[in-house]
Amino acid sequence: MRGHRPLRIVKITRRSLLQSLWIAASGMCTAGLAGFRSAVAQGRVPKAPAQYQDHPKGDQHCSRCINFVAPSSCRIVEGEISPDGWCQFFAARSSG
Repeated sequence: MRGHRPLRIVKITRRSLLQSLWIAASGMCTAGLAGFRSAVAQGRVPKAPAQYQDHPKGDQHCSRCINFVAPSSCRIVEGEISPDGWCQFFAARSSG
């Protein structure tokens, strides 16, 4: 066959493969955090990163948290919040 070139074999090392994967993963994380950062810049965190759930965790629930704003809001988590909900930012109100 005239004009046919043999295949060129590229040697990939484990180190170069891991570096490429690390760069790709970092890029994806950076892109994914863009929305989260903008929400934080506005003073609110989306429900998923806050680990919000619409039911209590033991005796911890939103209506007992210092960040809860009745009837259904929060100073930290964005969106409608259940008084019986819970998130990782729970901070109990002082009982005094």
